[in-house]
Amino acid sequence: MITYAAIIVHHGKAYVPVNAHAEGGPYLLTTPVFTADLAVDSLVKALEQVIAVGHPPLGEPSEQAPKKGKNPLLAAMKVTSWKKLEQESASYGLYWRKDKIELYLHNPNKRGQYINDSKRFVMFPLKTPLQEIARVILEDLEKLPELGFPDVKNP
Repeated sequence: MITYAAIIVHHGKAYVPVNAHAEGGPYLLTTPVFTADLAVDSLVKALEQVIAVGHPPLGEPSEQAPKKGKNPLLAAMKVTSWKKLEQESASYGLYWRKDKIELYLHNPNKRGQYINDSKRFVMFPLKTPLQEIARVILEDLEKLPELGFPDVKNP
């Protein structure tokens, strides 16, 4: 059962990486990273692919630390640093809880880093179709420039 998915939108594409999980520990980005056009059906397909993979277990502790320049998300997006990625993209966090689904909308902190902010999130019933969640993400992308964030929909 999946409990978390990240959706990063950069230059007109959505990137949905698989997140490996350490027993009782953090989620770490791993491969594959699925890409989607900014359309409901395409985004749903990428989310379904991540859900099908689930959260593969992490290997030995030495394997948990990403090697410099080898981060699968940065590589998929052809971006050289997290700082550049955070300046040019929008991040959405999707959490499946016991009785609901939470979607944290893009709202970086003052330094531009991705955070989950309780001021910008949407709660859904657990059985909400992915199409509805995808629609909320795409609608939010339209609002980002009005909120002072970069327009990430265009290449």
